[in-house]
Amino acid sequence: MLSAGSGRRSAPGRLWRMSDISLTILHETPADSAAIERLHARTFGPGRFARSAFRIRERLAHDLALSFTARVGTLMVGSIRQTRSRRSADAASARR
Repeated sequence: MLSAGSGRRSAPGRLWRMSDISLTILHETPADSAAIERLHARTFGPGRFARSAFRIRERLAHDLALSFTARVGTLMVGSIRQTRSRRSADAASARR
């Protein structure tokens, strides 16, 4: 689990603070799927199904070991779903 607090400099010598919202980043689990779908619906709308990235992703399953979710409290605010490249998948199967 990672936790992110934030502060950044807005002017020389002055620190501007964002609110102290705790962001929790965890590996994605199968139980996160419904919340991720709701997040994608809110964020990208119905047009997300026509996007090239979505069309490519529907053919390849993402790897949970490479995928993460971000939450503020219990609200999911972000997700990263990644797939292994064909090259890394070929190398992994060659090692078996």
